[in-house]
Amino acid sequence: MTYNIRLKNEILENRPMRVRHKQAYAYGLLLFAQCFGEEMRLSTEHRGIARLYASAATRVVGISGSVTTYTHIQAGKTVYDVQVDDLDDCLAIFRYFESDSVIKNDVFRSDDDRAAFCAGAFLSCGSMLDPEKSYHFEFLMPRPGLAEPFAALLEELGYPPKLTERRGQQVLYYRDSEQIEGLLATVGATPMALELMNIKIYKDIRNKANRQMNCDTANIDKAVSAGARQIQRIELIREEYGLERLDDDLRAMAEIRLANPTASLRELGEMMLPPLSRSGVNHRLARLDRLAEEIEQKQKAGT
Repeated sequence: MTYNIRLKNEILENRPMRVRHKQAYAYGLLLFAQCFGEEMRLSTEHRGIARLYASAATRVVGISGSVTTYTHIQAGKTVYDVQVDDLDDCLAIFRYFESDSVIKNDVFRSDDDRAAFCAGAFLSCGSMLDPEKSYHFEFLMPRPGLAEPFAALLEELGYPPKLTERRGQQVLYYRDSEQIEGLLATVGATPMALELMNIKIYKDIRNKANRQMNCDTANIDKAVSAGARQIQRIELIREEYGLERLDDDLRAMAEIRLANPTASLRELGEMMLPPLSRSGVNHRLARLDRLAEEIEQKQKAGT
């Protein structure tokens, strides 16, 4: 079962919203179907939504004719096409919700009605990606002219959407996880809003762990690179000058570095007797480095 189907099941199972705000709910479902006018038709892969559409047309509006559901296979999936059979019934539904504006606002007596309208609209034309993969929640407008008034309604609820176009159809969408959380609760899918919060927390912890691991890896690489250079310099001193000629503190530092090529400055300091701070270790290694440079300069002068 896809995440989108799970979400639509969750919305459908919220019966209190559907019953208490049935007119607004039905209006969103009908208006955002593929056809709304002289033809009334919805195409969906969800059997429950197909049944709800038929019920909305007959019970809420009260048409006298029949509503027929046809099934066919498309891209390997069963698709349900639900249509109102009689032209007079189609016109009756259209007139029931007809107004001067694209969306009949006098259907909404409260924000709860608007939320129910959005729930119906989502069942007809909405979709959401699995948040484990990406945050994306959208309404694909079935016809021109719906995007702007619907965007205004969503903004009134506190969720202004972004607008784009895909293959000639306008799309209202969200990619902000907090907005999506709020919308999920608004359309009656509170459990999935809570699930999204948990996914966000898990992702945040995982990302922090990855960043820390990358940082640790970079530090290790840096330490290994620095250690290799220091080993090379100390080997030059041993061959050309002799470690036994060094002061006791430098000789001890050189011998410990040679024996521990990948150790960090802190670890090298802890191996010294007495222990040294990182700055103390760094100071002694810098003295060894300067001595190696002097040796190299003499070699160049001799050639």
